[in-house]
Amino acid sequence: MSFESQLLSSFNPSSTQNATAEFVSTVQLVRECRDQKDNKFPEVALNGRADMIITGDADLLEMNPWRGVAILSPTEYADS
Repeated sequence: MSFESQLLSSFNPSSTQNATAEFVSTVQLVRECRDQKDNKFPEVALNGRADMIITGDADLLEMNPWRGVAILSPTEYADS
């Protein structure tokens, strides 16, 4: 199952209020993460022009801030 299919199969619009989803085309590739499997997250953030990534992943948190994108833990986000 592709990554996109996994996202769609786990998305339940009736369980969220005011949620939006957007497919992001990959134009710029990212190969900067210490753990190469994590590159997809800043890649989507960059191509989707996100303001922040919220994650518990230590490798991603070490990159904060990255190219103008804040990378925050859930606790940091909740406290902001």
